[in-house]
Amino acid sequence: MQIERLDLHGYFVADAMLRFVGRYNTLLGEGQGGEWRVLQVIHGKGSVDAGSAIRNTLRDYLRQCGGTRIKGHDAQLAMLGAEYLFDGCGRLAYMHGEDVDRNGGQTFVVPMGRLRALPEWRTYRY
Repeated sequence: MQIERLDLHGYFVADAMLRFVGRYNTLLGEGQGGEWRVLQVIHGKGSVDAGSAIRNTLRDYLRQCGGTRIKGHDAQLAMLGAEYLFDGCGRLAYMHGEDVDRNGGQTFVVPMGRLRALPEWRTYRY
């Protein structure tokens, strides 16, 4: 399993999401060559009360796209190469950093189908 890293610290939410979709689709287009590729999205944990705006937006978007979340011990197994866990995931699979290595400031995404950026990300800055 090959891990690509994308650090979104310091970006507005809309800019961060456009960068995520662009990198995701680029990674998907580069082909897998028999090996699964994972995009490690580093977004930060945010404050204790509100959480990270980028993290919340990213995870909501992944859920809306029909992504399959791999949870708990299965997330750790997936990161160690248990590729059978990705069977039947659809467009993408994702794992919260809390499940992989107890780091809530990251999300791991396994690309399987193209994503589209939402129109509001191109017009709003929040």
